[in-house]
Amino acid sequence: MSDMIDIDAEETSQLGKTFKSDMTDLKGTRALERIIEEGKRQIQTIFTYKTAIGKLIQVRGDADNKKELYKQNLTILGPNIQIMRDLFQFNDVMREHVVAFVKGFCKDNASPSADEAKALIDVLDVVIILDYLKTWQAGLNNDFAMYRRAIQHVKKDYNMSEDETLRHFLVNPHNINKALKTSFTEDADGYEKVLSYLANECNNRHEKEEKNEKYVRVAVCCVFLFDQLISDANKFANMKKNMKFHKINKLFETNPKVALHNDLPLNVPNYLKSCPNFTKNADCDKGVCTIL
Repeated sequence: MSDMIDIDAEETSQLGKTFKSDMTDLKGTRALERIIEEGKRQIQTIFTYKTAIGKLIQVRGDADNKKELYKQNLTILGPNIQIMRDLFQFNDVMREHVVAFVKGFCKDNASPSADEAKALIDVLDVVIILDYLKTWQAGLNNDFAMYRRAIQHVKKDYNMSEDETLRHFLVNPHNINKALKTSFTEDADGYEKVLSYLANECNNRHEKEEKNEKYVRVAVCCVFLFDQLISDANKFANMKKNMKFHKINKLFETNPKVALHNDLPLNVPNYLKSCPNFTKNADCDKGVCTIL
């Protein structure tokens, strides 16, 4: 029993570690393909996640066997906590490889090939879906709170700070997208040129495959990731070389609500509320943008 507690409290699950190990020698599109594969598994796992709350034992404060009861609750919660650690591990590895992939184009001042663009589109589709599902699936936070309550009574040297990073990851909404944006900004100078090219590619592909709402989702994701850079006149000028802002705006206007995953919808106008620079300048294809 003590081994299970140590694994849950201090390590990622075996699945998470296996995925990280698999990615060690993978580069380029091969790495993205592996991320897409694992990302789809993560999406299904989080979407079908079942909270353990109903299975937990009610522990009274004056119970003589309180510690043993909390141990039983940890056993019940164990598989769900591993799911959370898997998602956390996936997010870190995904971000590292996606940023490195885009950074390569920035250095060479190049645009992705058709296959490379497809891989990036599929990865960002995984990102926007997982980012939404993590917030939507309230059972994750509920189960984690019960885990923290139980482990304090079982592991004498447990420190609440041990799981603070995971707690923040679970509690804060949209931090998968926000962390990816931060990493792009810090480590991939010029990434906006790649993502604006990608948004334009999504618009072009949507015109050919009108029923494929993936392209709307990814275009929204790209805009979110580079929105803050629209306020920089030079970077905005570079983006306009790769995409027509009014065309992307038209794509969103004609597709205000698209499927996210299964029956879950993505409300495009609501998502764009977090992109104030784009919404201010979506119809501005000439001159220098002005941010109020």
